[in-house]
Amino acid sequence: MAAPGRLPALVMLMALLAVALFPGADARIFPERRSLAQTGVTAVFFDEIHWDNNGTDVAEAVEIFGPVGTDVTGYKLTRYAGAGGLCSTSVCPLPSGPTLTFPAGSILRGDGSSGSTTSGTIVVVFPVDGLTNSGAGMALSDPASQLLDFISWSSTSNTFTVTASANTGPASGETSTPVSPRETSSTPVGYSVQRTGSTTWSSPAANSFGPAYAGQAVPSSEGPRIIGAGNLPSQLVVDGLLTSTGYRGTAPTGGNTSPPTPVGSTVSSPPPALSTSNPPPVDTTVSSPPPAGGATGTCGSAGETPIYAINGNGQAQAIADKQVVTSGIVTGEFDEANRLNGIFIQTPDAQADPITAGTSNGLFVYFVGTSRATFPATAPGDYIQVSGTIVNYNGLPEMNAVTALTICSSGNPPPTISPVTLPTDLRQYLSMQVNFPQTLTVTDNYNDDFYGEIELSVNGRRYVPTQVADPGAPANAVAASNDAQAILVDDGSSLTSRSSPPLKPPYPYPGLSDSNTIRVGYTLAGPLNGDLSYGSSFGYLVEPIGNPSSAALTFDPSTNPRPTAGPAVAGSLKVVGMNLENFFTQLQANGCSSSDCRGAKTQQQFDTQLAKEVLAITALNGDIYAFQELQNNGFGPSSAIATLTNAVNNAVGAGTYAFIRVNQPDGGSPSIISTDPNCARQCVGGDAITVGMMYRVSAVTPVGAARAITKNVDPTFPSDNTRPSVAQTFADNQGGKITVVANHLKSKGSACSGDADQKDGQGNCNLTRQRAAAAIVRWLASDPTGSNDPDFLLLGDMNAYAKEDPIKTFEAGGFVNMIAAKIGPLAYSYVFGGESGYLDHALASSALAPQVQDVAEFHINADEPIVLHYDSPTGLASPTSMYRCSDHDPVILGMTLTPSSSALPPPAANPPPIAANPPPASVNPPPAAADSQPPPVVNANPPPVENANPPPVAIPSPPTAEIASPPPVEVASPPPVQNASPPPVQISSPPPVQIASPPPVQIASPPPVQIASPPPLAKSSPPAVATPTPVPTNPKGGCGNACNCPNENACTNGNKPCAWFNNACRKLSQPLCLLPSVQL
Repeated sequence: MAAPGRLPALVMLMALLAVALFPGADARIFPERRSLAQTGVTAVFFDEIHWDNNGTDVAEAVEIFGPVGTDVTGYKLTRYAGAGGLCSTSVCPLPSGPTLTFPAGSILRGDGSSGSTTSGTIVVVFPVDGLTNSGAGMALSDPASQLLDFISWSSTSNTFTVTASANTGPASGETSTPVSPRETSSTPVGYSVQRTGSTTWSSPAANSFGPAYAGQAVPSSEGPRIIGAGNLPSQLVVDGLLTSTGYRGTAPTGGNTSPPTPVGSTVSSPPPALSTSNPPPVDTTVSSPPPAGGATGTCGSAGETPIYAINGNGQAQAIADKQVVTSGIVTGEFDEANRLNGIFIQTPDAQADPITAGTSNGLFVYFVGTSRATFPATAPGDYIQVSGTIVNYNGLPEMNAVTALTICSSGNPPPTISPVTLPTDLRQYLSMQVNFPQTLTVTDNYNDDFYGEIELSVNGRRYVPTQVADPGAPANAVAASNDAQAILVDDGSSLTSRSSPPLKPPYPYPGLSDSNTIRVGYTLAGPLNGDLSYGSSFGYLVEPIGNPSSAALTFDPSTNPRPTAGPAVAGSLKVVGMNLENFFTQLQANGCSSSDCRGAKTQQQFDTQLAKEVLAITALNGDIYAFQELQNNGFGPSSAIATLTNAVNNAVGAGTYAFIRVNQPDGGSPSIISTDPNCARQCVGGDAITVGMMYRVSAVTPVGAARAITKNVDPTFPSDNTRPSVAQTFADNQGGKITVVANHLKSKGSACSGDADQKDGQGNCNLTRQRAAAAIVRWLASDPTGSNDPDFLLLGDMNAYAKEDPIKTFEAGGFVNMIAAKIGPLAYSYVFGGESGYLDHALASSALAPQVQDVAEFHINADEPIVLHYDSPTGLASPTSMYRCSDHDPVILGMTLTPSSSALPPPAANPPPIAANPPPASVNPPPAAADSQPPPVVNANPPPVENANPPPVAIPSPPTAEIASPPPVEVASPPPVQNASPPPVQISSPPPVQIASPPPVQIASPPPVQIASPPPLAKSSPPAVATPTPVPTNPKGGCGNACNCPNENACTNGNKPCAWFNNACRKLSQPLCLLPSVQL
């Protein structure tokens, strides 16, 4: 492309040529060209503009001038905000961003303003104040993006050169032609500046836009209008997007149904396909007869572009931004109110391109910018011919800006429905009717509420890669396999949870409720049929045939039934780990932000949350509970732990349970553990949430004081972004002792300084979690509570899956993964992005492991739809139902402790220190059999996350208080929970859900995990770690068959913990992230 100012002779030649070719155009001299269009010398340019006047700027417009009859379909106006490049939407309010594309049928009409019958114009009128008054520019380019004209205007100096960049559009690197003299705030309404030469303009004067313009004012709520001068008065904007010129189905001039060829130009062939597979040339001539069924009219006639020629056989469509005429049989009707405003059509079998060629024979016709009522109503089986513009919508070839639709015949048999077996390349089936004959399992129900979507997967439940494979290449291989296993199912509706009217969760039919749920793990009863769609941000999606679409699908709940009572575990002592998902007694109100008060927003939400938590806690009927995600507001009567304990006692009997107070200083100055009995904020660590413990008074007695680990205890413990772990020793009634440790390690979502995501499947802050794990192992080796007993149990949300480095660090320190040992490799307590795994761990010291008789997970939360959660705006959350009281499932262990009669064994050597960004552990357990885990499915979402921890608050250290057997909790007027003192429900060996008959995984005497030994983190030697001989275990083969859903963050709230699944919806025209975040 020639540089600006390098073509003076060519410019003069162009001007002379234009005058010679178009004698009536001498009043408007063509400006110099920055480049040549593919069709040769094209005399189309800006010749008039209005952008400023006294008072509110109205009727702002620009006129394009050229030979009469020139087809400017596909020409583009691109707006600039100066040298920096394209104009932002806020500055240049075009509906489609900085570029406006002229729709099919845009023709330069005779305007009469120059007295010529050979020149024509077209006018774009902008909304009120639609053109900025300073530092603005506009480029005109042809369909091949060749620059034709580039002007700029301002109230001051107004020429600029656009920064050369691939992202700065057709004027990249070019210098604008300034419009001068300029309009100002004193220019009268109705004036404009008109071109008089290549680079010269008139002073502001009465506009000559033509009679159709008539100074019309476009309201700010509307998009730009394209106005034909003289004989083209039609308004071309509907719903903010351009339509055609208004000559739908009729000839603009002389009865010719196709746009006139531009004067002095040639018709270029369509752009080549973007495929890299070098397909043979496509024959776009249709010669096959129409299908049987009495087809008449013009469907299938010569001159049409077949659908397969539009789609191409590569990974990119062959035709885009071009007007075509095509035909097909209607297979999916989604143009009713509140639906997708379009229809799916498919080529009749006799004319279809073989599917083996990789081309699709289907097309979605989208009535955007065009009133559906303008065209005949259609129904499945109608054979139609349709004209419009082919576009690429987020990867989906579709037709919009429809100009004509003709029904040739009705009642035709549908084209053959394509059977699809996953995994496969689905692009060859785009917009076609498909059938999935495989058994499909629900793997994601999160968007049932927000978008009316669910995700289905082949081969049952799929697992988080690092749940079943080592980090790095093995986990990445699992992730890649997951990507091919899932398919989204939509409801065919344009409604969302935020629309008006709002969407009611459609699945399962006739609508979701607490008593009519759709759990991850349900299977689809029967094959899936529908039209296949696509979006770059959410992947492939099926629109089931029917209205409502949800009525076409039936689910089988027997594949993952709801548990109705807590799991029965053997042993005299039951210990529970339970994530409460932000149980806060202080509401998000009265100045308490969502980062400080992360729980309920209203009293009704709090009452529902508390009731649900109590139902779940009492169903578990545990003796010791280790909680996570309690509000960190101390231990007074209104604290979270006191309120919860008191509510449980109201249900089962006063004084049944008590809670543990943490008020021992941690040796630092200041102490990170508050010893103030009236502490009401950040009392154990510096985060808004903390861990806590509750115990059955009749079953166990606290021994000594609770202790917490902070950086004051071990300088390698990352207190600045990790919540303190809390240890408490208990003695049971048979003389046994156990030290329970409640943990909640750093989340994966927010980055840690120097500890970024290594793209190995472990997410952000893996090193931080691993350092915390190593410090906890060393701390427990020192017997921090003075128990003089080797039985330790680590419980809690480690924010790490089974194969990740932090868990291997615990195992290397002598702890046994009791979930893996007792349930097996297919255990899960959390589901994110349609993948299952357990972040909630139970790790026993090797001395305690043989005393543990049973381990079970209580699947009341992870599989349930989020819409049943206490803060759902749908009102579907029930205070009489325990389901979805949290996003994590509780874990319960049954054990019988051996009476304590010996001291701790001598400590072993210290575990090797941890390297910065260490490689995956070197010991890989034997892989399960090939069919022991399902091929995983797509995961469009990143790993679960939560809030970064604020720095700890400096609190003075008053005298310590030690509480053994704390007094009963007193809470001011807590909301009562009904069903007091329910007898525990015993469940006799509930049958596990089978997944492809996986063999049990043997975990007998697992070898310690080897970790590379870089320089130590601390200068001083920490306490040694006891490394007893690993205890052989006799694991049960675990099984399960379900999945869950992702969580999505509110993009308007930077304090929320997660920035995850951005599920764009094609029916909303743009990606949205308007959903409530969920704390891990």
